[in-house]
This record gives sequence, structure tokens and C-alpha cells, in this order.
Amino acid sequence: MRYSSSALVLLCGTLLFMPNARAQSATFASLSGATGLAVQRFDIDTPHSSMEFTVGFMGLSKVRGAFSDFGGTLMLDPADPSRSSITVVISTASINTNVAFRDKDLKSPNFFDAEKYPRIIFTSSGVERRPGGLLLRGPLTMHGVTREVAIPVTELHPLSKDAWGNQRIGWVGSLKLSRKEYGILGTAFWNSEYDPGRMSVSDEVQIDLTLEAEVSNVDRWGTPKGDSLRTAAEGQGVAKTLQQFRDAARDTASVYGKSSAEMLNGAALKLLHHRKYADGLEFLRVAAELNPERAWIQAAVGEAWLMNHKRPEATASFRRAIAIDSLNTAAREYLRHLEGKP
Repeated sequence: MRYSSSALVLLCGTLLFMPNARAQSATFASLSGATGLAVQRFDIDTPHSSMEFTVGFMGLSKVRGAFSDFGGTLMLDPADPSRSSITVVISTASINTNVAFRDKDLKSPNFFDAEKYPRIIFTSSGVERRPGGLLLRGPLTMHGVTREVAIPVTELHPLSKDAWGNQRIGWVGSLKLSRKEYGILGTAFWNSEYDPGRMSVSDEVQIDLTLEAEVSNVDRWGTPKGDSLRTAAEGQGVAKTLQQFRDAARDTASVYGKSSAEMLNGAALKLLHHRKYADGLEFLRVAAELNPERAWIQAAVGEAWLMNHKRPEATASFRRAIAIDSLNTAAREYLRHLEGKP
């Protein structure tokens, strides 16, 4: 079966953007051991995770809040958790206590100064097995201050499949932080004793975490554009299909020019899922060629190189991703394990 360039355009139809179209979109391919690493990559499933906090108010009640925008990458070795690692990045401006004027003050230079310090970052430096769970140690950077913390976590559920065939694992954990140690002070009023022993706002902040991590079953994703590209490649070959795509994407105002990364990624993820590693790599390399400024595509290319047993090329791709976006957690975590620094 043969396809012309115009037929390829018709096959692709209307683009459907994937909710998780980024390098952090893992596939079951990463559970197959195809990367050659002892660890498997999981992504933090933000909609089913939480970053919550509680702080005392005037020694009488408590204020509760959460951060809504965060993500990260877990590299898990189920056989030996001590070889696992995790990086989590939180958007400071996503703080929410359900009171608009208070949230505005918290984001201001009075407290978090979200414009100057837009990210809160935790990177594990060690993982210890503990009864019923793990202890995560590592630097926590917030408000321009970095301090070592230890976060005990207990298993919420073991590695399991959900109703869509995604692989999931979950933990819950907690820790206490001093806001003054991180320079998150507020005005003088909030740091005074209005009554002996009763602070306006407590220095101690209780942090409660729920971390749900997943490996997506991408076969359940609706990717009509990517599926059409795979169908074309099966009929006329990968090289011809990708050249036709390049030709169509030269028009940067077209759907192909605007959405080439998502379309090619949609095809590549399913090819990798079905262990067609060489073909998946070629699709991602074209995506990177057309979108050299996108860190998540560079990181995806790196993972595909690993599945093709090319560690030097993978390392170079991950480094390119970091050069574009130093907070790309997938690239950061892969580099840690490739360079022996988990």
C-alpha cells in the first residue's frame, strides 16, 4: 500500500493534543528493561498526588493550603529501593489557601516572593529502606535557601495496574519545616508574640505529601495523528513517511508545523511501547530536528537512544535537554543514573 504526500495529510486528520505530551510520558517499554538500567522511570501523577501544608494561626486555629502545580520523575528499583531516586519541582505561584488576598500576600516578597523564586525543588541524595516504607534524604531548595531534609514515606499501595493498564505505585509522607530557616517571614506582625507564647503565625509548618507515580499504557491514549503516521510508515516505510512529514511541516503556519512535536511523539510512544525501538527513535529524532528548542523532545530522544543500546548518544541528548531546561526532571534523573550519581 502506497501513500502520496497529500494522502498523508488526509490520513492525519484533526490533531488531538495529548494531556501528557512531554518527555515525562513513560511507556511500558521502560518497564521491559529496554533501557539497560536497573531502575525504571515513573512520572509523578500530579492529578492524583498532593503537596499540602498546615501552619498554626495565633495559637488558636490552623491555616491549610496546598500547591497545585508540580511534577517530577521517580527512578525506581523495586528490588533495591536504595538505588532509587526522585526529583520533584513545584511552582511556587501555585500556592492556594482558598483565600485570594492571603494567597496574593503569600506570593509577594513578604513571604515566598514567587516572581523571584518561582520553583521549589527537592532532589533525593539517598533512599533508605525503613519498616513499612522508605526515608528520602536530600536538599530542598525554597526561597533561594537550600537545606538538607529527611522525608519518611510509607507505602500507600504496591506496584499495581489500574483499570486502564497503567502501572502505579504510591506513598504518603510528612515532615516539619521552619519557615524562618527558609527566610519565608512575612511582615513583623506575623512574627510577633501577640500574647506570651502565642505566635501570630507558627514558625513550624507541617508538610503532608501523597506521591502517586505511574508508567502510562499509551495504547489507551487517543492519538489519531500519531496512529495515522504509524499506519503510513507500515505501508510505505519509515524514511518516506518522515520525509513527507518534513515537507508538510515546512509550512510553520500549518497544523504540521505548529504541532509536529506532539504528532511525532504520539507515533513514537506507541512504537516504543511495542518494542519497535529503532522506528520510535527515528520519529523522535525528526521531532527534535523540527523542534530543537523543546527540552522534553530532547529527553525523549535520549530515552529512545537508551532503548537502542546507545548510551553515549543518550547522554548527549539528555545534556541537550538540560541545556534548554535545567529543570527537566526526566533528563536530570536519567543523567544521574547514567553517570553513576543517583
